[in-house]
Amino acid sequence: MTKQRRVILGCFGSAGDVLPLVPVADAIAELGIEVEFTVSRSLGLYLRLLGRRAHSIGVGSEVTFSRDHDLISDRNEGRSSQARIYTGYLLPSLRDDVASATRLIQAIGPDLIVTTTFALALRVASLQLGIPHQEISIYPQFFTPCDDYDALARTVVSAVSDVSPTTARTVPEYRLAFGVCAGAHLLFEPLLLDPNDEQFLHSTGYPYFDNMASLDALRRVMNWIDESSDPVVLATLGSFVGLAENRFWGDVQRAVKDLGARALLVNAPHASVDDSDRIFAAPSFLPLSALLPSSAAIIHHGGIGTSLAAILSGVPAVVVPQAFDQPDIARRLDARFLAVRCEGEQVRTSLNMVLLDERYGEAVLAAKQNVIGPKAAAASAAVVIANAVP
Repeated sequence: MTKQRRVILGCFGSAGDVLPLVPVADAIAELGIEVEFTVSRSLGLYLRLLGRRAHSIGVGSEVTFSRDHDLISDRNEGRSSQARIYTGYLLPSLRDDVASATRLIQAIGPDLIVTTTFALALRVASLQLGIPHQEISIYPQFFTPCDDYDALARTVVSAVSDVSPTTARTVPEYRLAFGVCAGAHLLFEPLLLDPNDEQFLHSTGYPYFDNMASLDALRRVMNWIDESSDPVVLATLGSFVGLAENRFWGDVQRAVKDLGARALLVNAPHASVDDSDRIFAAPSFLPLSALLPSSAAIIHHGGIGTSLAAILSGVPAVVVPQAFDQPDIARRLDARFLAVRCEGEQVRTSLNMVLLDERYGEAVLAAKQNVIGPKAAAASAAVVIANAVP
């Protein structure tokens, strides 16, 4: 009897890191390969709600993300906050996490381990044990070396050397720290790649996924939208950034009111929401794919998932980057007239621009026609992973 092949998918980060792996895992399973997730504790909650099997490693320190002011920062075009993920959350528990990952690998016996950028402990354990390994990423930024990433890579390698000296000595710095190597594959929309990216990246598209909402909550939102013919502007800061104290929500509500529109706020803290029938505060997670077709525009943080949702719905955007890869995503969108990148005090002017300047609407509709769809992106990524299984 032939042994069924088995793959571990490893991930650390936010919902935007793990949710695109869900359709990829489903597509891998359709190829006859068993898939198990190894993730941080908070991401395990998402996966279990979706009925996926997930193993958790780490101490759960990521639950403090929204309260970490050093993390929620766009300093150095977001590179400071990316470094904070390593220095504040990955490296302090690295020894214990690598030990946990090693035990898990030995118990599961995978044929292949797949790691995303921040799945450092699983990557170290995989390389240390000599298990076949495939790197995937949603972050093209790490594939372009710079002084900040060079310094961060050295910090990571130094920490790894205390846990696995041979791995730290024999694996290239960028591969060990970020999962960057010649064989890595990018889950990123090719339309958003720059010419200097395309020479060294293998991109399969971004497998956007948002099928995990309460139908009752969605029904309430859609009823509110239908109450008036006035345009709706959707605003969100993603899965956790918006939970931090943030002037974004006030800037958005003032801008939308000034322009005679209504504001649909997704995952806004209750204290930040004005008491007005022109404002609707939606629950923490709703499918943007269901809401955006009824929206005139979206104001968001520049997460790649939210950005792709807007393109897939043909909706122009205003992007107010907060941290991580978001400044870079905002730059890419702005350069293609898919969004206007702005600071908080410029929200009203920027929103007025994307609503009135036809270039934005035309550009995003054109992009909608040419973007790789979520199903095709997931299927392509699954083939890449399946081909890497021995």
